[in-house]
Amino acid sequence: SLRFGDSATVLQNPRYLEMIAKEIASGASKPDSINRAMLFESFTFGALCEEDSKTGRQLAEYKKRMLELLALTMEVAQLNQITTDDFVTFMERAKSDAKLIVSQVEIENIYEHSLLTKDLDNNVSFTNREVQEYLAARYLLRMANPEYKVFSLAVEPELREIIPSWRNTLSFIIDELPAIARQIVDLYPARIILDESTELLVSGSTSGKMPSEDESYIFDYIWQGNNRQQNFIRQELSFQLASYAGDAYVPDVCKQLLGLRYKAQK
Repeated sequence: SLRFGDSATVLQNPRYLEMIAKEIASGASKPDSINRAMLFESFTFGALCEEDSKTGRQLAEYKKRMLELLALTMEVAQLNQITTDDFVTFMERAKSDAKLIVSQVEIENIYEHSLLTKDLDNNVSFTNREVQEYLAARYLLRMANPEYKVFSLAVEPELREIIPSWRNTLSFIIDELPAIARQIVDLYPARIILDESTELLVSGSTSGKMPSEDESYIFDYIWQGNNRQQNFIRQELSFQLASYAGDAYVPDVCKQLLGLRYKAQK
């Protein structure tokens, strides 16, 4: 359920592996039910609760909401870091929404902890790019009509294509709103083959929430498109597509594979 393939498997990432081990050891989740969104939620909220245990203050929920808004603001601006001055300005504007009374000392504490870091040039960034993308996704999911907000922010309207910097954020959103995957496919005309990154995005949900009819729709679109182009489907995509293939597709897949084997022998 956590992907498998050339480079996307989280088991090849020590940070993910440690997060999975802690999640399982805590008894909070069963191994076969864990997905990326669950891991990042456990990691981000756990990190903030650990700060609470040190300070004796219960601010994790408020900090997380503020960080989600900051992450989304940075995603929209396509930034991985901002200046300390911009961060303080953001905090001043956002603190009422986050219901936090933030003093100057607390601002210093937030960007030196709370999943943020400050470099020698006084630029503030999240400790990890994926943390920023996950938190941005969480804030979008809290908004009214999140599907509309997602497409207004993540899709270039004239080209009707996904803005590349939004792909990983979208992967977190698809785990929670699987209908988004099919809607992304529907951005493209019926006989247009998707680019590989989009194929990986729409076939990569790890949540188990996607309806079987949407899985079949996405599988058929990608499978037929690659067959028309006589494309070889790479290993990573083939493993993801396999989880979307219903029993009805087995004969067609076997026929295609046997045909390829016959051509190779000739």
